Amino acid sequence: MVLPRQNFFIADASAGVSAKAIIAATEALVGVKQIHSLHDLGGFKFLVGLKSASAVRKFREAGSLRIAGEVVPVAPAVSDEVNTSVTCWSLPTFVGDEEIVQALAPYGKVLKIEAARYGDKRSFLTGPRYIQLRMKTNNPLPYCLRISGHRVTFNYQEWRQDGRRESRRPGSQDGGVQEGPSGATAQAK
Repeated sequence: MVLPRQNFFIADASAGVSAKAIIAATEALVGVKQIHSLHDLGGFKFLVGLKSASAVRKFREAGSLRIAGEVVPVAPAVSDEVNTSVTCWSLPTFVGDEEIVQALAPYGKVLKIEAARYGDKRSFLTGPRYIQLRMKTNNPLPYCLRISGHRVTFNYQEWRQDGRRESRRPGSQDGGVQEGPSGATAQAK
């Protein structure tokens, strides 16, 4: 059974706290049938996996575990943002990086932008831009967007709810025609 990434928490214990103590405190909070897994991450950190949404809610509300009078803080194992590599197609080279940053701001923070260059002519730019984006998981980047009046498309690996990656390409949902970087089309197989 694959659980959503939101069902996992990090328990940051102090020295001397055992895995059995973490299990006992978690069992007291949510019940033994709601515990999916406990993974020792080394040091004094443990990854706790919970089976149901109600157990996750109880764990979030508690915010910590009580073990022998000591408070062990608990935090979600995944954040609301994920670092993603994005390829931006069909954007003219005269459109500046500042305009890209502004257009992508609702979807996350742009960490880095690189323009594609011709292999043997490194001073010549081509159309694609390679973007490092800290994307918000609750508002993912769409397939198409207008930047400075130009319709651009994006390719990236999207994190799904279950933690697996899924390719995002124009036309990939319906298996239809896919638009390439030069505007040419090819039938998806």
